[in-house]
Amino acid sequence: MYHKALFVLTLIFAPCMASAGTSKIEVVCSFSILEDWCHQILKDKGLIHSLVPIKGELHEYQLSAQDVVRLKRSQVVVGFSPDSEAWLHDWAKSSPNHRVLWLGVNEDGTRLPSHGWTDPLLVMSMVTRLCAELNKTDPNLNVSHVQMLKEAQSVDSELKALFSTLPAERRKLVTQHPSLNPFAARYGIKIVGTLLESSSGEAADTSARHFSRLLKSIRADGVRVIVTDEGHNQEMAKRLASDAGIPSPIALNFESLPSAQGSSWKSMMVLQGRMLHEALMLR
Repeated sequence: MYHKALFVLTLIFAPCMASAGTSKIEVVCSFSILEDWCHQILKDKGLIHSLVPIKGELHEYQLSAQDVVRLKRSQVVVGFSPDSEAWLHDWAKSSPNHRVLWLGVNEDGTRLPSHGWTDPLLVMSMVTRLCAELNKTDPNLNVSHVQMLKEAQSVDSELKALFSTLPAERRKLVTQHPSLNPFAARYGIKIVGTLLESSSGEAADTSARHFSRLLKSIRADGVRVIVTDEGHNQEMAKRLASDAGIPSPIALNFESLPSAQGSSWKSMMVLQGRMLHEALMLR
């Protein structure tokens, strides 16, 4: 009789126990790179959503009604910086019961460089904070970022070895906007100038005076490579390359993950890094 009663109780409570054991933390990220980090850390323990779609404009994004519902329902909201995601910062200010984990802002309030995710060493510090926040939010998760640290170290080692082969005269480039500064600083590349001073790839056109200064710098420094942002308007960069008598700009994407299944921050960094190295080496 005892065993029969126990069996019946097991049947009744088993669904509840299974549900409790498989509950997942809900996380909303501002864009795909942060989403990938959360997937790498949480694996099957999280329901993760990225707000900005693949190849969407991070800086100028506007929240939809569905986005707001997801944000209010989430347990953790992850962004890079109030400077780059002002729209998310505005939402946080109007939602006092929610806060954003800004991975590009240190605990003392100091900011990491814009596009800090292009420097693997900065990534290591950011994923460490991310993992700690996830475990703090739900201690039952007990997730680890060790594999992410190994991946960041692997990326850094590969790119350091790759760019160490570049002669000094081939370590110079011009970018469309200040997106590669952390990457360049890490791997010994000199950014001679940028077409657009804003962090947005769709900022106002370059002034004639600034264009003239860039053209002069390109000729004086022997720059052979202009890097644009994939998917953004390249007409000004093409004109600058033409006037300077150098090859057409190369379009790279360090802004978001490609839509291909299985893409990751690691694969993005290695692929884009190799493409940049090839352009600097061969042009």
